[in-house]
Amino acid sequence: MKEICYLELMLQKRRHVVFGLFLCLLSLNLVKGQETSQQVLQQKKPYSVSVGIRQGYDDNIYTSSTNEKGSFTTGIQPSFLINYPLDQTLLSGRYTFDSLYYWDREGDGWDLSHELVGRINHSVSERFNLDLRERFRYAQNPEILDSASALQRNGNYINNTASLQGSFQWTPKFSTVTTYTNDLYDYEDEITKQTNNNMSQTVNQDLRFLIDPTVTIVTGGIFQDVSYEYADRSFNVYTGNVGADWTLSPQVTISGRVGGQYFDPGDGGSGSTSPYGSLGMNWVLGARSSLSLNYSHSLSQTDIATAYAQESDTITSTFKYQWTPRFSTSLQGLYTFGSYTTETDIPNSGMGDYEENVATLTLGATYKLNEWLDLDASYTFTNVSNDTIRDREYTRNQISLGLRGTY
Repeated sequence: MKEICYLELMLQKRRHVVFGLFLCLLSLNLVKGQETSQQVLQQKKPYSVSVGIRQGYDDNIYTSSTNEKGSFTTGIQPSFLINYPLDQTLLSGRYTFDSLYYWDREGDGWDLSHELVGRINHSVSERFNLDLRERFRYAQNPEILDSASALQRNGNYINNTASLQGSFQWTPKFSTVTTYTNDLYDYEDEITKQTNNNMSQTVNQDLRFLIDPTVTIVTGGIFQDVSYEYADRSFNVYTGNVGADWTLSPQVTISGRVGGQYFDPGDGGSGSTSPYGSLGMNWVLGARSSLSLNYSHSLSQTDIATAYAQESDTITSTFKYQWTPRFSTSLQGLYTFGSYTTETDIPNSGMGDYEENVATLTLGATYKLNEWLDLDASYTFTNVSNDTIRDREYTRNQISLGLRGTY
C-alpha cells in the first residue's frame, strides 16, 4: 500500500493555551515473518527529509481593502516525513516548520508556523478497520482552501483536528462507516478570541448498500455540536441524507448526496430547516492529467461575530497535468457563496440579510532538476466581498519561486 498515513496528538486547553505534542516512537526492527513489510521497506526508505527555500511577493500582507501594503518575502521550510507500513497497520507522521520573513512589515517581520499531521490505520480483521487521524497547526494566515468556514483575519492561532473512523463489513453487500471528528480553534488576539474561540464535535454515520459492482447506495445522518468558549454563538446541526457512489469507469468516480438539515441555535435563537447536498467527481483524464470537482450546499461555521453560521454553496476543483517526466503543473480553485439571514444571525444583531463571496485560485508548477532537487513556482489570487460588512473585503495576489531538496 502506498497510502501515506499521519500521526499527531495535542493537549487541549481551557482558559490558557496549553498544548503538547508527542511523536510516536517507531521501531525500525521488524519481527521475523513480516516478509511483505521487509520487501516494502527495502524498496523505499521509511522516511524522507526535505528543505525548501523560496522568494516571493505579497501585495496585501494585511488582507485589507483600506490599508493595502505589499512586501517581498523570504521563506525557509524544513519538513520530516516518516512512513512505516506493517502487515495490518500503517503508521506515518509529518512535521513541517515554516518561517516566512516580510521585508517591509511594521514590527516583527517573521511569521513562524508549525504543522504536525499523522495517521494510524489498523485492520482489526478482514471486516473491521480503524482509522485515526490528527492535524495540529500553529499558523497566522487566513484559512481559505480548508473549508467553507474561512478564517479571514491574520494573526496567530492554533487549530487541532482529530478524527476516528470505524468501518465494518457486516455482509458482502452491507457495511457501515462511523466517524467522530473534533475540531478546535484558539486565537491569540484578544478580540478574535472573545468571539471565535470554539470547539466543534461531529458524528457521521453512513449505511452503505452495494447494489451493483460499480454502484453503492448510501444513507446516513450527521450531528454537529459547535461550542464557543466566550461568545453566545453555540449551535447544533442535525443532517439526514441519501445518495450513491458510482464507479463509472476505472478513470471516473462520482459521488452525490441530497437531504435536509435542522439548525438549532442556542441562547434565544429560533430553529430552522434548510436543504443539504453534495456532488463530487474524480476523473483521470489520461496518463498525464487528472481532474476533481466538488460542490456542497450546507450550513457551516463562520468567523462573523454577529452570526451563528452561514448557509453556503461551495465549489472546489483541482486539475493536474504532467507535461513531461520532469515538468508538471496544477490549478486549484475555490468559490464560496455565503448567505446570512435572520435564521442564522444572532437575535437583535441588527444585521438583516446579506451575502459574502470568497474566491481563490492557485496555479503551481514544478520542474524536477534531478533526483534530489525540485524548482517550484506558484501564484495565488484571493478575493473576498461582502455587501454589508465592508471591512471584510480584500483582494490579494501572492507569487513565489523556490527550490526544494529532498532526501
